[in-house]
Amino acid sequence: MSEPTKALISTAYHEAGHVVVAYIELIKIKRVSIVPHQDYLGVVTRQGMEKRIRDAFEFGGITPARRARLESFIMLSFAGGIAEKKHRGQANHLGSSADYERVVDLAMMATGSAKETTAYLKWLHIRAEQTVNVYWYLVEAVAQALLERRALNAADIEQIMSTTRRPR
Repeated sequence: MSEPTKALISTAYHEAGHVVVAYIELIKIKRVSIVPHQDYLGVVTRQGMEKRIRDAFEFGGITPARRARLESFIMLSFAGGIAEKKHRGQANHLGSSADYERVVDLAMMATGSAKETTAYLKWLHIRAEQTVNVYWYLVEAVAQALLERRALNAADIEQIMSTTRRPR
């Protein structure tokens, strides 16, 4: 296999950020891939979570449990860009644009105004950034596994998370 390009490495860190925050926030991931497709460079496949969140808010209103799940999903969405920026030393706004569009749309369901949405997203971005920083060693482990295998399933992710030890 040839040496990975800078773009592929950045994509691996981006997707690894999503995976690690999902794992910490107890969001089940079915698969993650850094095999490019016409619509994306990498992808994390969840189990229909975004639709369930939207449906729950639309048909059942905001409960504390639904708000917590929404916040976890928003943090997961932010984490890819945060991890990529931490690895590269600069943000990739184009690569994270779909993630950011999604979080604004979701946050607006739980807030009452543009000002509140902005503050809410800033707070969740800080939480996601702290999670990525604390679990950076896991982000690196997932990114390295992605660079070696190009795709991971739920069992692969669980194995990496359960066997990778925090450096001293």
